[in-house]
Amino acid sequence: TVGPAAALSVTVQPATTASVAVALTTQPSVQLRDAGGNAVSQAGVLVTATASGATVSSSTATSNASGVATFSGLALSGPANVSYLLTFSASGVSSVNAALQTALNPGAPASITLLTPPPLTAVNNVAFGVTPQILVQDAAGNAVPSQLVRAEAPGATVTNGSATTNAVGIAGFPGLVLTGQVSGYSMRFCTGGNCNSTLAIAVSSTPTALATGAASALSAFAGGGADTVSLD
Repeated sequence: TVGPAAALSVTVQPATTASVAVALTTQPSVQLRDAGGNAVSQAGVLVTATASGATVSSSTATSNASGVATFSGLALSGPANVSYLLTFSASGVSSVNAALQTALNPGAPASITLLTPPPLTAVNNVAFGVTPQILVQDAAGNAVPSQLVRAEAPGATVTNGSATTNAVGIAGFPGLVLTGQVSGYSMRFCTGGNCNSTLAIAVSSTPTALATGAASALSAFAGGGADTVSLD
């Protein structure tokens, strides 16, 4: 005869790797059992998942008529490049740990911080005297490595405007050049291929004033018209 629920067992182990704030690819399932290890068919028991050092979202599941509680959307957030052990518990029964830890990797880019902003002034078609640097982090504040970042300046052409974050989430833009009319341009830095379609973006608080560059052409006016001669 099956006795009352006294313990839990993990029937589907959670994924052993995950990304911050992303649902585990394999969601765990837990079975109610009696003191003798027999499966207990009991619906409505709330099972909670925890992990020391991490925050667990979608952390509860309720047992079905067979006494099985299957999690949906369970995700971990916290310091990345660390492994966490999930523990499952319910009122009145013994808790149980997952068989293996889950290694947590950085999540998707969520924020960009300007470490070294672009200069206040620059010369048209000449590399900046200062190399802008940015830091990319996920929702938990972890550095995101190997992430493509773009620099844009609406109204101007940007040269050398792509960079990839290093192991600590930092990307630099050596040789960055603006080409355009003499004006002030607000630089912006974003992840992905287009700053108009990204959630992670940083805008320089002060526009970069673009000054006239070296002469590249002469315009000769004659007879009401103008002829342009390139300077080589």
